[in-house]
Amino acid sequence: MKLQAVSKSNSARCRALSKTFIDKLDPEKYGVYGPLVEMVRKTKDLHFEFRGQLDLDNPENDLPADESVNIYYKGNSILRLHRNGTFRIDPAFTESLEMPKFLTTDKEVRTYLDLIPKIMFSVAARGKTSMEIEYQQMIIRANNFESRINSEYIIVYNQYNIGKERWDLLAIKWPRSKRHKPTGQLALIEVKYALNPDIKKGHKQLERYYKYLQANKDNLCREMELILRQKLALKLIEKNPGQVRKLEKLKLERDLKKIEVIFYLIDYNPNSIWKAQMIEKASELPFAGQIRIVDGGLAMWEQSLKPLVET
Repeated sequence: MKLQAVSKSNSARCRALSKTFIDKLDPEKYGVYGPLVEMVRKTKDLHFEFRGQLDLDNPENDLPADESVNIYYKGNSILRLHRNGTFRIDPAFTESLEMPKFLTTDKEVRTYLDLIPKIMFSVAARGKTSMEIEYQQMIIRANNFESRINSEYIIVYNQYNIGKERWDLLAIKWPRSKRHKPTGQLALIEVKYALNPDIKKGHKQLERYYKYLQANKDNLCREMELILRQKLALKLIEKNPGQVRKLEKLKLERDLKKIEVIFYLIDYNPNSIWKAQMIEKASELPFAGQIRIVDGGLAMWEQSLKPLVET
């Protein structure tokens, strides 16, 4: 895909991958890393993420300084693989395992795949204790890989670093009512699990994010469009053939006021006042009309139950 160039002053690093790396990852092209992608396609508990280094102004330049991909299980990285075959896994997950030194050959890739069950078991036993990152991955699965759900959001990227900030999820809103046209809206999703103290200052977090969106929305939209196409090409997003054809041509609306900023509360205790306090403060923000609050999760309280028949 050829992107229109912008001025160098607006140049940005793009998390999409080079064609060389994409070809190595493509099972249909018998890429050396194709079996990794095939494994993620078949194992919905895994998530595959790009960590590219392309110049957004020159995405056809095939020589990025560095680029890599991550595979996640329960929100924990079980592989950080660089294009040159070097890789990293937390030593806590590979203790006593005979890991290859590099992943550059079919045999080395197969050795890693054979060890995946043990690595996943180790993650389940020793991984991060917070459910927040695990729920982020479950949100990705529900919106990207469950055909019976057919949601109106597609998660394009998670853990998007902006300086010292880290956005949880970047998504494309693709409403059912507008699917006759290949257009969508950018959505930024911040996830908070249980009584995370950051909920109280969530309005400040969203305000910082929105300032970045104001200055960088065009580049961010171009970047997400490119990553969406690459993930569709690798079949890392499950949609029916007709939807895929439309998504391959999808353009995000550039109107800043069409971007959604979503605060996703997972297993939030309704007896707490933090949510109400955050909403009150967020309502005073100039972009309050673009903020959405979502409640989800599996925990149950009496307040969250709706009677079938009012008595």
